[in-house]
Amino acid sequence: MTSPGSPTPTVSWLKEELVEDVLWIKPDTKGYKIASSGRQHSLILMDVGSEYTGAYTCIATNRAGQSICTAHLGVDDESKMHYLGEVGSEEFLMKLTSQITEMVSAKMTQVHKNDNFNPFDDETKTPSPSPHHGRSRPPSLIADSSSESDEGDARGEMFDIYVATADYNPTLANKEAIALKVGQYVEVLDSAHPLKWLVRTKPTKTTPSRHGWVSPAYLDKKLKLSADTSDLPDANAEEVSEGGEYKRKLLQLIQDLMNGESQFVKEMDFFASHHLKHAEGPDAPPDVSSQKDAIFRNIDDIKSFHSKAFLPKLNDCDTDDDVAMCFLKNKEGFEKYLHYLVGQSLAESAVSDKAVHRFFKEYTNKVQASADPADPPVRSINASLQQPLERIQKYKAALKELIRNKAKNGQNCCLLEEAYAMVSALPQRSENTHHVTMIENYPATLEVLGEPMRQGPFQVWEGAPGIRTSSRGHHRHVFLFKNYCVICKPKRDSNTDTQAYVFKNMMKLNNVDVNETVEGDERSFEIWHEREDSVRKYTLQARTVSIKNSWLRDFRELQQRYSTPAWSPPDFDEILANCTAELRQTVKLACRVTGVPKPAVTWYKGTPCLLWSHALSDR
Repeated sequence: MTSPGSPTPTVSWLKEELVEDVLWIKPDTKGYKIASSGRQHSLILMDVGSEYTGAYTCIATNRAGQSICTAHLGVDDESKMHYLGEVGSEEFLMKLTSQITEMVSAKMTQVHKNDNFNPFDDETKTPSPSPHHGRSRPPSLIADSSSESDEGDARGEMFDIYVATADYNPTLANKEAIALKVGQYVEVLDSAHPLKWLVRTKPTKTTPSRHGWVSPAYLDKKLKLSADTSDLPDANAEEVSEGGEYKRKLLQLIQDLMNGESQFVKEMDFFASHHLKHAEGPDAPPDVSSQKDAIFRNIDDIKSFHSKAFLPKLNDCDTDDDVAMCFLKNKEGFEKYLHYLVGQSLAESAVSDKAVHRFFKEYTNKVQASADPADPPVRSINASLQQPLERIQKYKAALKELIRNKAKNGQNCCLLEEAYAMVSALPQRSENTHHVTMIENYPATLEVLGEPMRQGPFQVWEGAPGIRTSSRGHHRHVFLFKNYCVICKPKRDSNTDTQAYVFKNMMKLNNVDVNETVEGDERSFEIWHEREDSVRKYTLQARTVSIKNSWLRDFRELQQRYSTPAWSPPDFDEILANCTAELRQTVKLACRVTGVPKPAVTWYKGTPCLLWSHALSDR
């Protein structure tokens, strides 16, 4: 559900229990989960039974007024499976939590065959024509996805090839997403979003190429189209019943995940009680003592999180949705990985020092000599430091397998998709944060900028309006934050082989105007920065049209916040949809509500006409 309004409405959910009574659904109400992200709101019904049948109502309220919408849920006891995409919630799933939708930087894996791009040659000429000049207003919001396209083929752009590991079936409500069949190959055009990737399908004799958004949880990387497909699931395999192969594999996957977690906790305990403790001892040389914090970082916090919080909750899981909720409810704990991942390169550099390496190698050999020969060999310091990173990859693989197993059985995988997005975003977020730490000469503290939503190289022209721009562009690295756009000059120290970014300019997004088209150059767009006494124009040329469109999409979404009216009553942009579910399945009722101030959302089950006066009397 999407709920607009000014001031921003508050949202409540209710369900009719009896003719004379209602259930006001709160975050701690058993069997339900309430989630909100900006204007989008969702009510998740866990393991539905016949008692969940009824009318559910969402109330959005702010000081300007009140708005409601209602949908009916029917629980079908028949054995025939229904596709729960009819719930109409996939659009919400793409943006469920504000933490997940903190868009992280696209990995610039796309390469132009004929592009001699050197990000450290500041004055390299570009073969592209100079952008035309003259300010023009941005066009209306362009639908840059889910359309037929042969873009990029003429220029020979190369993209990573992925294959769908299960059928992906978004709902009609999510107009920018496209459906995929198991075994179908796609090119990934933009992988910045943890919940959705922009992909392009390969054309066939009967269907043209399409591009749109897909959950990355359904994709595995392939190096080439002719790769061996023997490991792909059988697209023609018959669906299995919930009590058959699906459940057998589910139990095995959950057990493997629990066993792996127990082993990981044991190894982290050993690492902290041996290597870390030894580095803190009186025999540690100065080279080790001075770099101990850089080497081990917050490994104690990660160990404690897994042993005291995550493992006990994981051991209580019986279903795949239980596993997904175990991850999502421990999101704060997984945030500890960001600090660890950001410092990984510095830790690797520290342990490569000869004195440090020799100190830990001698200790490892000493421990190994006194260890039980039946035990696994003692890990080196390098291997131990890699374990948290490897654990993240194992979580991703396990969640993908759970999704593949559940999707093959025709069930809704929304919670697993969210869990996968949360885990898979950690390396991307840490990489982007690491790039921010490399900015030099910034006039304030970098922490106030927050996490970048995107970062990457551009060819940039800068000048005053009306003045002809030179044909010589400058190589720049651009960061897009929630409130700022920062432009830096790349710099590499050839002596130390280190990279940095020299701060050049910062623009507040509420002071910029974006022109999405530049005549004669489909890869470029313009940013007009209005300051107190002047206006500067920046023309940014991306490596590919896809990269340009992805940046423009994020610019539009961020700038829409500044165009919201100062005061508006709640309004449902996306209303609840009726649905029918099978017993024991998970259902999500979703809506989008806007309003300023933010509306309060209340959920209830029942007929709103019976409850309207009751709802008003409580306020």
